[in-house]
Amino acid sequence: MTDDIADRLRAVVPDYRSWAEAADLSLVAEIVTRHVGSSDPEVVDLARREELVRSLMAVLSGPEAARRSEPLRTALTRYRQELALLGLDDSHIAASAGPAHRWTVLGWPVAKAVVATPVALVGTVVHIVPYEVVKRVARMPDNDGMRATVKLPGCLAGFTTVYAVIARMVGKRLGRPMGALAFAIGPASGYGTVHFFERLQRIRGVVEATRLARSRRATLTSVLASRAAVIEAAGALLSVPFPSGPNPVS
Repeated sequence: MTDDIADRLRAVVPDYRSWAEAADLSLVAEIVTRHVGSSDPEVVDLARREELVRSLMAVLSGPEAARRSEPLRTALTRYRQELALLGLDDSHIAASAGPAHRWTVLGWPVAKAVVATPVALVGTVVHIVPYEVVKRVARMPDNDGMRATVKLPGCLAGFTTVYAVIARMVGKRLGRPMGALAFAIGPASGYGTVHFFERLQRIRGVVEATRLARSRRATLTSVLASRAAVIEAAGALLSVPFPSGPNPVS
């Protein structure tokens, strides 16, 4: 059964040889697929990304793979280092496509964050106590795998207990239907809270990219050049010329 599951997984997802290869090839495919100046830089064509990953893996499994892939690995390492120094990711760099476009990209996430603020406040109040308790308990085991194991059932039990207590309190005051509704609102508010903070992270990245484009033009030009080098190296490896996108600083 294990072998059958493995065969079926290989049929639908790339069969990476290591976690490092998975991280590298996925990032390269995202960079190539995500266009600078797109209407939503976080969105990539997943089917095309996986197709690119498979194509790269096919080339890298051939003869002289190490020599042929060296330019791509060098370009990717440099670009990844620059992103780490700036505290940004590729979607943030792609968002910095020009002043008007940057504010267009920023406006929609801000609007959604404002609308979601009440839900996020409710979700934070509901989940903060069990979350903090489980986070501290999960630090106790020395084994990283055990820490992850503790977090899942711990959060599940803690959150469910809070939902049940809230539902009981509401049910006593307003009746069982409202209690059931309160129980359902609990996990929904948690889901909304996670997305709210993810949206805040995206807003931070776009703001930082905007600040970078305005105050550190030379730095952004260098980062964009490194990004273009990754795309060019990937295209050379696959013998396919990929467009690197417009230069948002020009």
